Amino acid sequence: MRSETKRLLEDVRDGRVSVGDAMVRLQAAPIADLGFAQVDLHRQVRQGAPEVIYGASKTPAQIEGILDALQKNGQNRVLITRLSPEAAAELQQKRALTYDPDARIATLGAPPTPDGNGSVLVLTGGTSDIPVAQEAALTAEMLGNEVAIAQGKDGSLENGPEAVLEALGESVDLGRTHLVDTSGLSYDNRIAPHDLTTVLQASVVADDSLAGLVSYFPVGGLTGTLHDRFLDE
Repeated sequence: MRSETKRLLEDVRDGRVSVGDAMVRLQAAPIADLGFAQVDLHRQVRQGAPEVIYGASKTPAQIEGILDALQKNGQNRVLITRLSPEAAAELQQKRALTYDPDARIATLGAPPTPDGNGSVLVLTGGTSDIPVAQEAALTAEMLGNEVAIAQGKDGSLENGPEAVLEALGESVDLGRTHLVDTSGLSYDNRIAPHDLTTVLQASVVADDSLAGLVSYFPVGGLTGTLHDRFLDE
């Protein structure tokens, strides 16, 4: 398919084919007839989005055949929706698929770099909606969008600190940290120096532009106490 498209474009360049004729040929989508499926090999050209495999009604062998057809046509980034865990496990024995059991989506290849035309925010009404939200988010991401998910508990003064601690707790040990609010202004917030240092170190690892923050903190035995740092000179 790539070689045919290249020849067509070269013919347009050299004047052997008119632009109008070339458009007609490109719009006539080639189909790979696999017997059990008609695979659209030209969807990316026509619509800007590649062919997607609906996995619920297909066997792993049939999905394997469709993947072969797509990859032979140069499509190395594939989205498979509504795929059962059992079918995904069987396919992963032969293919480097990434599978999300909540969304029931498998992906082949990494998502494309977002095109910068905007961002997508997926909102959920509660935890029961998370599978659908995750499916929507992964689909949008594989189509070249920057995606974020707002999910879980309702927004409130009580749930905010819990969400912050839960998110931080996935990568750092917060010990006995206690948050009353997420503004950082409450006198009732409690975090040990060791735990604060751990959060800062994890932040620097995630974003090296924050490395300069570390130099502003006093070091025991070297830079004195905070009280001394704020004395009038």
